[in-house]
Amino acid sequence: MERMLERLVREDIELHLELAPDAGVIEVDGGQLEQVLLNFVVNAVDAMPKGGDLVLSTARRDVSEAEAARRPGARPGPHCEIAIRDSGVGMDERTRQRVFEPFFTTKASGKGTGLGLATALGIIQQSGGHVLVDSGLGRGTTFRALFPLAGRGAGPAEVEEPGEAGEVRGGTERILLVDDDPGVRAAGARALEAHGYRVRQAGDPGRALELAGEDGPFDLVVTDVVLPELDGRELAERLRRDAPGLRVLYTSGYTSDVVSERGVPEHGEDFLRKPYGTRALLAKVRALLDA
Repeated sequence: MERMLERLVREDIELHLELAPDAGVIEVDGGQLEQVLLNFVVNAVDAMPKGGDLVLSTARRDVSEAEAARRPGARPGPHCEIAIRDSGVGMDERTRQRVFEPFFTTKASGKGTGLGLATALGIIQQSGGHVLVDSGLGRGTTFRALFPLAGRGAGPAEVEEPGEAGEVRGGTERILLVDDDPGVRAAGARALEAHGYRVRQAGDPGRALELAGEDGPFDLVVTDVVLPELDGRELAERLRRDAPGLRVLYTSGYTSDVVSERGVPEHGEDFLRKPYGTRALLAKVRALLDA
């Protein structure tokens, strides 16, 4: 992911990778892990308005019975720790305690949904891991995601061979990906491009409409339901004025009532709930394009 992360950080931020060769093997969806790291990195970049150092490190850590008892959701035993440390403004204790709350954000209105870190926490917990946050005003922030080693460290994990859980086909179609969360957007684009799709990205409906005018028509638009200015359904209606046959895949991490209020059926074939894995995204995209 080094190249992708380098594109996310500004020129006044120095990115360092400190990767331990004995960090171990973990069992987690690759696309979702990318989403976790991208969310943490984007958060770190926002916390360094004047630049600084950003360190991504891996290490093998043993969690004792006593430590596990003090940490909600933690398991004792060998873990791989993936840490993201920034030299930014840091957080006070009140903010640190609320940082994973859904919809909680310290960003200006319209600059974030407050779902990025909540989504990251959900993915980590879903994989049997837990998160530690160390921060203080003026001394930066460190997020530590700890994942239990596959096989509890007994040996190499069995790696699923392609096709064992059902092959997911790619394609060459043109896709417009619209999401105001840079981490989600980058992870989705990377997964789609790795399977042959040609992807253009937009962080807001205005940019999406510009790209449709400049680069259209697209075969499919993957759009968040809740967006600034226009919601995803309204954006899709605007795009279909010039491309009546355009297929649309809606995504959202908001609750069912928020999604339904915007006229999107949550249980339809054209809806994908966040956080989603690479396989789920690719399967939905292929099914809609083949419909």
